[in-house]
Amino acid sequence: MEKKLDLRVQKTYNNLFSALIKLLSEKELSSITVTELCELAQTRKATFYKHFGDKNELFVFFLQELQRDYRESVNKLSESSDSSDISDPHNSISYYSGLFLYYLDFSEKHEHMLLRMMQDSSHTLTFELLSEQIQSDLISQLTNDQKNGTEFSAPPEMLASMYTGVIVHTIRWWLLQKNRMDKKELTGYFETMVKTFQSEKTSA
Repeated sequence: MEKKLDLRVQKTYNNLFSALIKLLSEKELSSITVTELCELAQTRKATFYKHFGDKNELFVFFLQELQRDYRESVNKLSESSDSSDISDPHNSISYYSGLFLYYLDFSEKHEHMLLRMMQDSSHTLTFELLSEQIQSDLISQLTNDQKNGTEFSAPPEMLASMYTGVIVHTIRWWLLQKNRMDKKELTGYFETMVKTFQSEKTSA
């Protein structure tokens, strides 16, 4: 019974995520109402408020789910010792370049939504929430790497802010290009930047 409940909840989340993405392609987050979100997702408002306090909380949760999916993909790679993927979990530098590539893939998939957001200055809150969530995840990862012996040339909080700015602004720049640079080539430049602030692990 618990498994079925989990599946129902996940279906509700997925429906709300899809509705959120569609509406963000049409208007700013501040103009979206819970009522229209629920109508589009075919979800009762009572169900929505059972899980989320408001639409901003839904958006932040959506971003957290993206990051959770990325972390799960990294964990799966750890089970495959012959993996040469850019997100090799045994290399802390590749975690950040992998995250960068992950957001590039997401941006390409939801290009219409993001271009609409970038062309409308009223989406400031949306980008602030996006930046805050990315930065929060990066602080956690950088702090954990530091505890595990990785040496940085700047404090984790400062690096998280820098990496977040690069990720968000590079995605904006990349999406607006007519002839876009290959995603893996662009990710390689980001990885090079990360390496300038990080040395090899000094302890296991």
